[in-house]
Amino acid sequence: DKPKPPPKKRDAKQPPKPRKPTPKQRAVEDARQADKVAKAALDAEASKAASSAQARLDAIAAEKQKKADEERRALQRRQEAERAFADLRTQASLRAEARSANAPEA
Repeated sequence: DKPKPPPKKRDAKQPPKPRKPTPKQRAVEDARQADKVAKAALDAEASKAASSAQARLDAIAAEKQKKADEERRALQRRQEAERAFADLRTQASLRAEARSANAPEA
């Protein structure tokens, strides 16, 4: 039997050579990479769906707000018209009183 030669010393500056992965290790790494890609795609799709759902909710909320604003403005216009009509009736009745007060009695 020959004695084994001592292991060769590497230069400190040279990094160790990477070992080639075994077929099993390669398959595991490929599966991990495929999982990462699939998860990223699912996340992107979920994010897109969430943002489109949020956009729909925002649109519905904006439409409700618009309708509420229109109803409020219509109510304000109706109240202003009623006040104006009441003012006109008050002025007319005041004029009628003034006419009757100033009218010569027969």
